[in-house]
Amino acid sequence: MNITFFCITYFIYFIVDILARWPLFGSTFFVIKNPPTTPAIKGECLLAVNKNGIQFLKLQTHETILQYSFSEVLSTRQYRSESNQHYLDMKLGNLMVQKIVRIETDQGSDISNLIGQYMTVIAKNRKRPLTDRSTLDRTSLQRYH
Repeated sequence: MNITFFCITYFIYFIVDILARWPLFGSTFFVIKNPPTTPAIKGECLLAVNKNGIQFLKLQTHETILQYSFSEVLSTRQYRSESNQHYLDMKLGNLMVQKIVRIETDQGSDISNLIGQYMTVIAKNRKRPLTDRSTLDRTSLQRYH
């Protein structure tokens, strides 16, 4: 029985290790109603948030249109327009060059909170010793999936 348990455990580890290498593994997906203020994105799309950052995907094919790492996310802000539409502004870039990507979504607080959680975990892991970082990044970020 121990050999069977070991084989099953190893098999599960092997499969998860393969899946974890996929670019959208562990992503949380959000439908973006109207195109964001970025010309590269035409029509409705998906926003994927995962340990690698945020990605805008084509709605039907899930092909990546644009992607940003968390180091490029400076801030997020949600608001509601006078016509009762919900928006999320994401300030992206660095200290020298910044742009705001505005998306229409009713899930702005969920997106903003999830991005904040990832950024908190990444910041905490940067403060830890380098010898432990490879295992910490993998385990800490995966608990949010």
